[in-house]
Amino acid sequence: MKKFIALLMVVILGISLCACGESSQDTKELYISEYNKITDLSQTCESICDVVIDVWEIVGADSAAACLSYMANVPDDFEAFWDASETPMEKLWQCEIAEEYGWLHNSSFGISLNTDAMEFHTMCKDYKNACIKAEELNNEIEADIKSLRNTYGDKFESEFGTLNELYVEVSVFVDFSLNPSGSLISYTSDYKNYEQNIDKLSKAADIY
Repeated sequence: MKKFIALLMVVILGISLCACGESSQDTKELYISEYNKITDLSQTCESICDVVIDVWEIVGADSAAACLSYMANVPDDFEAFWDASETPMEKLWQCEIAEEYGWLHNSSFGISLNTDAMEFHTMCKDYKNACIKAEELNNEIEADIKSLRNTYGDKFESEFGTLNELYVEVSVFVDFSLNPSGSLISYTSDYKNYEQNIDKLSKAADIY
């Protein structure tokens, strides 16, 4: 009888350890998935900031906000984009930015219907899509974090605390990238600070 009880205890312990192992593996997979999403979000914001700084430098402080708004709302269809670009200011933005990026070969005020104009349109779409992606991915991660808090309860901080610290910083970076303000100098300086802080938190959160 004692041998039977001892054997039963071994079996129960084995089942318990297997369950713990599976739970630990699930936690690891969830952690890695969220870490990768947060990293993707941070990199997307960096690409947005790079464009913001480029445009700011090219068109100047007075026109930067309007130009970025124009780019963020550019039609996806090239023909619609071309037909809608009628105002002198829009033509000027296209000319100045496209020339800076080496895509425009004529120096006229307008742009010829060629691959240079199409590449400029692609740049606008890339910026627009990056902004959309940043907002959507940020909302997705925010919902994931809330779900993890509800699932893990008191264990959330021990399992995901470091990852959450990273996300909090990146979520603020999202707002910074999508709503540029201040001067070009201050924006560039703040951008570098965000990069450094996120890099430090990212290394701390990279535990798997």
